[in-house]
Amino acid sequence: MYPASSPSLPQAERKGTERRIVILADGDFPSHPLPLQLLAEAETLICCDGAYQKAQRYASTHTLTDDVYVIGDGDSLPSAVRQQLGNRFLHVADQVTNDLTKAVLHCAAQGWTRVDVLGATGLREDHTLGNISLLGEYLLNPTTQHMHLRLVSDFGTLRAFRGQASFDSFPRQQVSLFSLRPQCPLTSQGLEYPLDNFILDNWWKGTLNAALGQTFRVEGPDDALVVVFQTHEPKIAV
Repeated sequence: MYPASSPSLPQAERKGTERRIVILADGDFPSHPLPLQLLAEAETLICCDGAYQKAQRYASTHTLTDDVYVIGDGDSLPSAVRQQLGNRFLHVADQVTNDLTKAVLHCAAQGWTRVDVLGATGLREDHTLGNISLLGEYLLNPTTQHMHLRLVSDFGTLRAFRGQASFDSFPRQQVSLFSLRPQCPLTSQGLEYPLDNFILDNWWKGTLNAALGQTFRVEGPDDALVVVFQTHEPKIAV
């Protein structure tokens, strides 16, 4: 299982030479301790175009890795910054994919399989929805389907799965499920409001659930494609 309650992977899950990779997208810069810890622990940081300047401002008062790359078409970077970056600016002019996908494909080409994405939400809602939906797209792409990708915001963690999956959790953690294949029935164990071959044919139908214990599981047919959101903090009972 890929832990949700810890911002970094347990040592047992770090394979050999696998690096701690963070992609920083150009949405809301993180402020919660969990994504900021991921940023501080990153051995390689890949910024999506304009996010580089946000990272530089943050690095003026905090320690970040020196192994920093910028990927994109460069339209959000002043020419002086592009020149300063030299070969650390990975110019990809392709307009069919966005900068987040360019960064993920770059990670796949390096053989990096565990990648945390920060700054992928916030600001414009259309960018947020598009970036979240890409989690499902990456699972369908033969180039990226082997990767373990997490979108980590100030509020929680988003990831996608196909078929069936189990997740580490904690009591009262808030959980929402979004089916990208709404025709696929889903069944759950370990959630406060269990699903029993339930069809999530609208985005709201799988939201605002809660974990009962240390794990939960969601099962569907092999072609099920689901995005899971888990909060960093438990809901406080009132």
